[in-house]
Amino acid sequence: MIVRSEESIPSTPSKEESFVKFYLEENGISFKPQIRLFNLKYDDKYAYRDVDFFLPKLGVYVEYYGWYNKSKISRNEYDLKTQVYIKNSLPTIVIYPHELGFIDYAFHTKMLTILRYPKFYKLKNSMIYKMNRYFNKGKGYYLFLSLVLLVISISALYESKREYDFFFIIYILSFGISFGLILQSFRNVYFIFFKDM
Repeated sequence: MIVRSEESIPSTPSKEESFVKFYLEENGISFKPQIRLFNLKYDDKYAYRDVDFFLPKLGVYVEYYGWYNKSKISRNEYDLKTQVYIKNSLPTIVIYPHELGFIDYAFHTKMLTILRYPKFYKLKNSMIYKMNRYFNKGKGYYLFLSLVLLVISISALYESKREYDFFFIIYILSFGISFGLILQSFRNVYFIFFKDM
């Protein structure tokens, strides 16, 4: 049975690992840095493996392979580590150095692949990730803002008492903006939850 340390291993992250950490923080993805895994099967070379990040709400590990292109030896070490994770059925996202320039795309597509994989599929985890993405990328505040504007427009209509005065103009503007924001909210929900954007 795989044992995961609950305490983070003290270490100084590289600049690139700090970039991945910043990405996770900016996107509201909770994580534990530098987790140590013991009792991994098919790993005769090491007694434990250190993982860069663990996402506890999703049960997914994230590795940054910073020295992947440094030498053939380091590449083989990383490939061996990947094989150990696969053989132990650990859902892991591997970020390579060239993917830092498009980290959102790389991370998101790899996360969706893991969340859809039958062995790791849990509807709860998928919904947690998509809800988080909706509120961070899909401008979830649009729906709230549209409801506030709708209330303002209805109260302005009530105040105008069917006269074409200042309150009626506020009603027309608020209602139009509110309607546009509601449409944008539904568009964002559609693209994030059904189109996986």
